[in-house]
Amino acid sequence: MKLHLFDIQRFSVQDGPGIRTTVFLKGCSMRCKWCHNPESLEPKENLLYYNEKCIGCRLCEEVCPFHVHRQQKGTHVLERNQCTLCGRCVDVCPQTALEIAGYWMEQEELLQKVRRDREFYKASGGGVTFSGGEPLLQTKALRAVLQQLRADEIPTAIETCSHVSWESYEGLLENTDLWICDLKAVTPQLHWMGTGCYNDRILENLTRLSVQANSQIWIRVPLIPGFNDTLEETEKIADFIETLGPSVKRVEVMSYHDTGRTKYRALGWEYPMGERKTMTREDAAPFRKRLERK
Repeated sequence: MKLHLFDIQRFSVQDGPGIRTTVFLKGCSMRCKWCHNPESLEPKENLLYYNEKCIGCRLCEEVCPFHVHRQQKGTHVLERNQCTLCGRCVDVCPQTALEIAGYWMEQEELLQKVRRDREFYKASGGGVTFSGGEPLLQTKALRAVLQQLRADEIPTAIETCSHVSWESYEGLLENTDLWICDLKAVTPQLHWMGTGCYNDRILENLTRLSVQANSQIWIRVPLIPGFNDTLEETEKIADFIETLGPSVKRVEVMSYHDTGRTKYRALGWEYPMGERKTMTREDAAPFRKRLERK
């Protein structure tokens, strides 16, 4: 069975304890306006074009059989609706200005890749983290990989938005050491405005996870200007986290940044956050003081 990925990042120190390999899976059940990995959203491959890398060599234009690439008054124009994602343009681009996000990988090949750094995991208390996108959209294939990693004594973590059915968790609970769960907002209408979905399922899943999972839970709260950066919403988030009890070992506040802007442009999509500025540590300080637990 295969998994649909878009990246594998070795020596990561951001997605759980110690040195880790983070496996990024394709497809997501939410549409957060501030997403910094928009190439993860769709459960299909995507063509990215980085204009700032292009040197105008037109090799892509020469090899494309579907006339996707053309120059118009010195500007590189993409006819994306004609693209079949054959990858020929990506292969010939000397500047890596073109990229296809998304590929399928057999479970055994993935296991071979993540096992390479097992000595680093052991020495640092690290392991393998599955992120996305939303990894719980690929539960069946993920279950088999987690079972093998448990047999290999490699610690595992899953980073999830929790906007999935509870059945997606079943079969994963016993082989997952750490759950890293996003919590964007508690107010339902506010959550819908920022993510495109209501949060009743998310809050219910977090509550069930805190009771049924025999593993640690970390909560990550993205702090987004104009969305949840009010003391009122912060208090609601803090109060909800308290209801989850001692299984929550860590709470992190993740300040908004606009690093996803370049990727949106490369995908040919409009950046939903507009020109909103990134948050400074000073901006986030009162929210960190109230929420963070390390």
